[in-house]
Amino acid sequence: GYVMREMEALTEENDWTPEWKSESYDESALNMRIKKVKFGTATKPKTMKDWFYACRNLIEINTTGLDTSECESFYCTFYHCFEFPGCDIRGWGTDKLTNMGSTFSSCRKWLDLCEQVNTWDTSNVWQFSGAFGNLTLEEIHLTIDTSSATWMSATFAYAVGTKVIDIPNFDTRLVEEFPHMFGS
Repeated sequence: GYVMREMEALTEENDWTPEWKSESYDESALNMRIKKVKFGTATKPKTMKDWFYACRNLIEINTTGLDTSECESFYCTFYHCFEFPGCDIRGWGTDKLTNMGSTFSSCRKWLDLCEQVNTWDTSNVWQFSGAFGNLTLEEIHLTIDTSSATWMSATFAYAVGTKVIDIPNFDTRLVEEFPHMFGS
């Protein structure tokens, strides 16, 4: 498999899209071959939309040099990362985050995902559509703040094998759309 070189620093003058970013399902595409990513220092993106989209063979991300404090969107960040066992996202700055649509959809091997996401500030997130869809966790326990949520379509759709979805703090007063929230 492909191992990515250490990523260079991201600054205002050097805004980049990761070279592996692709929405391709072609087996020869870089996103399908990448296995490891390590960020350099001062990597501070404003969006991580699709960054690891369909990186089906991804097994490791070293986030030591990644600063997410300015990120507004994690849309499809880990979408279809079937084999990804997870990385440490507990310290990610998320107070500016507004979009978590399909962020973790199909992350089937990330066993402590909920525990880590529960440490995030999600008070400004309005988009949760598909965020936790297609997981295979036996239990989903989330205590995140959903008070700004307006769109939660398919949030937990296709959670095959999930026996418990525990979401005691879900505030859905502003939600305009719930289609297929727990659909299968």
